[in-house]
Amino acid sequence: MTVAASPGQPIDVFISYSSADVALAERLEQLLKARGKRVWRDKTRLQPGERVTNVIPEALREAKAVSRRRSPGSATRAMRRPRSTTRACGWRS
Repeated sequence: MTVAASPGQPIDVFISYSSADVALAERLEQLLKARGKRVWRDKTRLQPGERVTNVIPEALREAKAVSRRRSPGSATRAMRRPRSTTRACGWRS
């Protein structure tokens, strides 16, 4: 399985956002694509049956950049992030 934006093409930008900010994430995706960037966003890239815990870490590793939208509650949720995701993405605990 590849998570690249197009076969053989790397991901330029991975968009991370809170569900409360979906409209902002959609707009950012549109703007980036209009500038020729290959974008990965869960609502447009995840396929039925794919496991988020497998696909997102791979997409993050492949992405050249990450756009992270932080909503007021996101810092608290980040503290509860599973260690397996933290390790898979190469993040420091």
